[in-house]
Amino acid sequence: MSVERTVAIPGGGAARRLRALRRRSLWQLFRRSRPGMAGAVLVAIVVGVALAAPWITLRDPLALNPAVRLRAPAGAYWFGTDDFGRDLFSRVVYGSRVSLEIGTLVVLASGALGILAGIAAGYFRLADAVIMRMVDALLAIPPALLAIALMAVLGARVSNVVVALTIAYVPQLTRVVRSQVLVLRETMFAEAARSAGASDRRIAFLHVLPNAWSVVMIQSTVTFADAVLTEAGLSYLGVGEPPGVPSWGNILSDGRNYMVQAPWMTLFPGFAIVVCVLGLNLLGDGLRDVLDPRFREW
Repeated sequence: MSVERTVAIPGGGAARRLRALRRRSLWQLFRRSRPGMAGAVLVAIVVGVALAAPWITLRDPLALNPAVRLRAPAGAYWFGTDDFGRDLFSRVVYGSRVSLEIGTLVVLASGALGILAGIAAGYFRLADAVIMRMVDALLAIPPALLAIALMAVLGARVSNVVVALTIAYVPQLTRVVRSQVLVLRETMFAEAARSAGASDRRIAFLHVLPNAWSVVMIQSTVTFADAVLTEAGLSYLGVGEPPGVPSWGNILSDGRNYMVQAPWMTLFPGFAIVVCVLGLNLLGDGLRDVLDPRFREW
């Protein structure tokens, strides 16, 4: 009994030390990735602005003041005002909240559905035949067009934007997860678990899925960036959020009729979209460089 306890305790400590060492090595590799660090900084700035919106803005983004409509950036109005006299800085700052909220919900929903569908398709032949035919049908339609069609049916609401974008981007993650499951289910650790009597569900969620998390994380950053960009496009076309919601796409849509008279109405929200999407894409490149050894160049 004493011998067994003596052996078990160091084993657990060694496993914890190994996991901690692996996390430190991954962080060191990520710090050496210039695109990853640049993307992390840009994303941190956007998230920080969104969280601090009530404290860094001085005006209500929905407050109308026709006396100062179309005022150029200067003095109290850092980004100028729009055609209704609303403070453009406040609207752009609060628009970051809308975009990040929608992107986060789309990533979580599409991630959950994509993981479940991908595992089912990778492990069960009948489910694979049904799920992948549905995925192929959805992938045949560009995500933006599919989202526009769904919004035309569902109506202009923030919740409907999340539903439409989730349906549009689930097929991509499903295919990625399925490809990983087909490879990992034939590895030695999966065969060892199967020979020990583990069920397919246990192997899938306790052995296969943890080894596919890196690919899921990388794909999630791509989905996040695509969701932010597509949401802005939907709002710009008038099929996204209702006009009163201060989103980047709505601000761009309001400013398209004043591009010569008031170019700041499209310049600042467009720049915010560029910063957010660029940061997410660079962050995804950095994660790919760290988590996928095939792409490491150092």
